[in-house]
Amino acid sequence: MFGLFKRDEQLGLQREFHRNCLKQIEDLERRINDRELAALRAKFSAVWIDDQPTRELPGKVQLARRYATELGGVLAGRSSALESMWPALDELQAIIDTCERAVQDLLAGLLVRQGSSSAAKPVDR
Repeated sequence: MFGLFKRDEQLGLQREFHRNCLKQIEDLERRINDRELAALRAKFSAVWIDDQPTRELPGKVQLARRYATELGGVLAGRSSALESMWPALDELQAIIDTCERAVQDLLAGLLVRQGSSSAAKPVDR
């Protein structure tokens, strides 16, 4: 009986981990949707570089969403924990972390280029 309780507790933990991943994906989707990227592009137009990683970022977040949806389907159909779910959830979190770093790198790069661009311009006195 105790083993069954432990498995049910693990399932609850897996579902909570999954919910946290979904929240992170929603946050990423909100920050890199077409409207937000267009606003960033306009705000940093003088230093914007339309590079491959920037163009691929929404697709990577979309892949994370699809993977999360698949995992959610598996978790929804379970009445007890699935031991192999932990590595899958860890992989999902790693994908989300990679996307988050890419967003942060984009923003940091834009701010640095803008700062460098401003510093290179002579100041009118």
